[in-house]
Amino acid sequence: MKRVKLPNMSKTKTHTEKNYKPTQKAGHSNVSEPLLAVKQKALNTKQDTVTGVIEHLYGKKSNSSSELEKLLKETHLPVKTLAEQVFEVTPKTLNSYKISNNVPMHIRELTIKLSRLYAKGNRVFGTTENFNEWLKKKSYGLGGLKPIDLLNTITGIEMIFDELISIEFGTTA
Repeated sequence: MKRVKLPNMSKTKTHTEKNYKPTQKAGHSNVSEPLLAVKQKALNTKQDTVTGVIEHLYGKKSNSSSELEKLLKETHLPVKTLAEQVFEVTPKTLNSYKISNNVPMHIRELTIKLSRLYAKGNRVFGTTENFNEWLKKKSYGLGGLKPIDLLNTITGIEMIFDELISIEFGTTA
């Protein structure tokens, strides 16, 4: 039997840690990395949609109050329902947001998600009225909850969207 000498494992090389420095790409001076991530994601999706969302959320070239008006027309929901059940504010507060064009970020986000949800709901149910009727009924796919009770959170809206996809493909009704 021949003996083989193994290397000594007790001696390891030490690594010097480099300080983290944000990367800057050409043409992106003073741009934070999260914004770079958003821009990178924009390359993988429709540029117009992403740009519209960013502009709507951060107030660039967008009128938030007109987005609220547009949502009111799209959903056909009463102002009281939209204000109290969805945005969880009084109708008077919602109106003051529209007048001042100083809409809080969470309401802007919900507005974007609701617009997308209603577009999908209209495709699945044919009309806004049919979709609104479905929103008021208990849904088996949502654990027996009424979808309209879930419209006040991003997660709830996404759950409803997923349920609409299931309905669209005939998985559940």
